[in-house]
Amino acid sequence: MSETYKRSANCQSEAEYAFNRKKHIVPLKLKKEYKPDGWLGFILGSRLYIDFERYEFEKAIELLHNEIQLQKKKRKDATEAAK
Repeated sequence: MSETYKRSANCQSEAEYAFNRKKHIVPLKLKKEYKPDGWLGFILGSRLYIDFERYEFEKAIELLHNEIQLQKKKRKDATEAAK
């Protein structure tokens, strides 16, 4: 997330497409002290995001990897429960 991302029509379309399709996204905060607002703040809501300014790069990547693995497990568990 950054002001540049928010101003991009393509990025907005991408984020809205994922939101409307109920796809899980993990936003990445890349700019120090950036506070998302407007359409980006709306889509973000109370979602978890990875703050690459707060953590060392390796730690932020680890957090991102862990979140992706958690979401994969949740999706797999939900699919199995539906069977």
